[in-house]
Amino acid sequence: MSGSIKTTRVLAFASGKGGVGKTLLSLNTAVALARQHHSVVLFDGDMGLANVHVLLGTQPRATVADVLAGRCDLAQTMFVGPEGIKIIHRINTTWQVLRYFNWAFNWQGCF
Repeated sequence: MSGSIKTTRVLAFASGKGGVGKTLLSLNTAVALARQHHSVVLFDGDMGLANVHVLLGTQPRATVADVLAGRCDLAQTMFVGPEGIKIIHRINTTWQVLRYFNWAFNWQGCF
């Protein structure tokens, strides 16, 4: 063993209000860390208005909704962004979350 221990750090940017710059701050922080040779995964977890893909001019092939539905695994939702950061796109809408729980827990007629 080399004697060095790798640690994982999680940074979260949150606000109850939209339009305050969470996405821009998250993306810029991810790029800055990657430029310092850190391995970075950016999870765009905004359930309603996630838009890292909009800032990057991309469209993800799969989202976390696809993982929850069993159509792919989490690694398949990642796409590579600037400076090699890996980006995981969120569920498209809160409605998809509700539909998933309806399916997963058989909450017939609730949603």
